[in-house]
Amino acid sequence: MFALLAGVALTACSPLRVSFDVGFVHEGVRETVVEKDPGATGAKIALIQLTGLIADVGKPPSLLGGGPNPVDSLVASLKRAGDDARVRAVVLRVNSPGGTVTGSDIMYREIERFKHKTGKPVVVSMGEVAASGGYYISLAADRILAEPTTTTGSIGVIFQTFNVSEAMKRWGVHARAITSGPNKDMGSPFSPESDEHTALLQHNVDTLYARFRSLVLERRSAIAPERADTITDGRIFTGMEALDLGLVDQVGGVRDAFDAAKKLAAVTSASLVMYHRAGFTPGSPYAVSFGAQPGAPASAVNDQPQGASPASSDFNVLKVNLGLGGALSHLGSGFYYLWLPYGN
Repeated sequence: MFALLAGVALTACSPLRVSFDVGFVHEGVRETVVEKDPGATGAKIALIQLTGLIADVGKPPSLLGGGPNPVDSLVASLKRAGDDARVRAVVLRVNSPGGTVTGSDIMYREIERFKHKTGKPVVVSMGEVAASGGYYISLAADRILAEPTTTTGSIGVIFQTFNVSEAMKRWGVHARAITSGPNKDMGSPFSPESDEHTALLQHNVDTLYARFRSLVLERRSAIAPERADTITDGRIFTGMEALDLGLVDQVGGVRDAFDAAKKLAAVTSASLVMYHRAGFTPGSPYAVSFGAQPGAPASAVNDQPQGASPASSDFNVLKVNLGLGGALSHLGSGFYYLWLPYGN
């Protein structure tokens, strides 16, 4: 089923926004062997994809996918891997610039919970980008691998906002907020900026940053103390640089992560299985099933879905969005572990 939607909105307080959505409906999720050792029989290593912005909200339809809550998808995938006795370890393929502080922290704790509950090791394989929240989540792994050209790091917090009060004043537009206290509207784009509000927001940023930094130093003992301040000041690194700095354990791709997972799980041969949407056949461990989150319910993630047919979901393959907000438009204001190389 295809749907076409075009909308244009222009007001005195917001920029021009144009959206074109073309989508189709897909059903079900499949499991496919994407790598297999000679003589492998029952043992499996589950390959879970974590792609795009991280947030505890549903993703809007877009060219790079959309649909389910990324946190829910990861948790459901981990549950399936935990319930499947043949799955001996997990490879988490991270390709994300990060996202919200809370979404990143929940994912980190859920991976930790999975390891504690099942005893199954988790290996992270970094893709193009595993920065900020993408790196935060990776810290939960037993071993971290990065491509030599991966972009990672960006350890820090950002509270992205803007202020249009001066522009509104020039246009004769006045905003008034009825608040219960002087700080209730801090960060509002419609109220003049104040040093007091900036200081309060900075305190929150500093508190969340301290949590991130302490986790890095706790989990990555190979980091030299004299390098800690430089490593955690928000700059980014290549995979090769990250290895030298102690941010990752090894340089390599998905197949190397597969080998590392087998070693941690004490198995000599296994199959690497990927979850993907129906109608999409991965040709290698590097395939990405756009629009289908790997965390479908256990009854749906099989070669043959169990029980009733799974509910359909819309997947848009094209979205052009021009205007303020960009990547964060569906998440709104807040605190982010996020790398923004070209603004928000």
